[in-house]
Amino acid sequence: MTRPLHLGYVLKRFPRLSETFILHELLALERLGHQVTVFALGRPDEPTTHPALAQLRAEVLYVPKAPKEAQAHLAMPSRQHWQASWVADQARARGVAHLHAHFATGATVLAREVRHLTGIPYSFTAHAKDIYHESVDFNTVRAAILDSAFTITVSDHNVAHLVEACGREVAPRLRRLYNGIDLTRFAFVGQEGRLPSRVLGVGRFVEKKGFGDLIDAVALLRQEGRPAHLTLVGTGEEDAALRARIAERGLLDAVTLTGAQPQDQVIALMQTHTLMALPCVVGADGNRDGLPTVLLEAMASGLPVVSTDVTGIPEMIRDGVSGRIVAQRSPRWLAGAIDTLLTAPQTRASFAAAARADVEHRFDLDTNVATLAGYFERARHDTRPRARAHSRVRRSEARL
Repeated sequence: MTRPLHLGYVLKRFPRLSETFILHELLALERLGHQVTVFALGRPDEPTTHPALAQLRAEVLYVPKAPKEAQAHLAMPSRQHWQASWVADQARARGVAHLHAHFATGATVLAREVRHLTGIPYSFTAHAKDIYHESVDFNTVRAAILDSAFTITVSDHNVAHLVEACGREVAPRLRRLYNGIDLTRFAFVGQEGRLPSRVLGVGRFVEKKGFGDLIDAVALLRQEGRPAHLTLVGTGEEDAALRARIAERGLLDAVTLTGAQPQDQVIALMQTHTLMALPCVVGADGNRDGLPTVLLEAMASGLPVVSTDVTGIPEMIRDGVSGRIVAQRSPRWLAGAIDTLLTAPQTRASFAAAARADVEHRFDLDTNVATLAGYFERARHDTRPRARAHSRVRRSEARL
């Protein structure tokens, strides 16, 4: 057990339905006895929140923008410096011992600037879009890694990618730490009593989730006389395009769109459907998923999973043992994998049992957050001299 720390979490927006993993990470840190203050650069933009938010004791501070009279003559880096100065004052006043940001974007830029102002060590977690999108400035990411006490990323695939993109110098600061899930929230439900031929897809309606391929796969199954029914949970920029695709494929009676749902409702769906399919793809802009938490949640719930060979997913699913992995952008292969599971209850049961065991062994939230807390504790002893307090951040960093 590490000594209790006062941690400052720097986030772009809080809370967010698509970032449940952050909320549960904070709750796990509080269970370990740590105090957390959240510094959020933006307020939530969704009407629905997770019920678990009510359990969070952390103080949430929304970082103000520079005053209007100052914005007119401040360049963007100086506006960010104004915000960093505000966070620095609040962090010092509260005795924050360590800052941690999620995503190698503006939140990390701010945490790094606060370190320059105060000497408070910082770290950050790199996920997916923040290190794969075509717009990523790897000179800035490299500098952020080298200046951090440590940098978490969520898969071995990501570690290799960052080393290749940023240089071998960053390797000593990188730590692979898988996302974890709170296993107490995900009861294992066997195959008996589940609705027949029900496929579940959960995620934001964006290209990288591959839901267009999933709709096409269901269309292929229906053409072959299979009674597959798809439930899609989520919303996003591709909502209209996906609805049009469903209509064009003649699937209006075979696809249910629920909109965005809180986690409790998603868990209920995981306990009644036959399998989950998340056919992730690498987007045209390079964006992709890193380690989709929803797959872990399904695996913990006894829901067999089908996914693709993208980034860290093969580290989650043992193909043919705990689930199925097919090539991305291959609706026919996807349809075949789905059909095999829909028609093979013994295989579903075997995959589900193996998947739950894997999640318990490698993806338990409390175990993985305890590892993270150990990194925070060791960062107390980061005695590297801090850089001279900046009056501005380089323009390349301001774009993160």
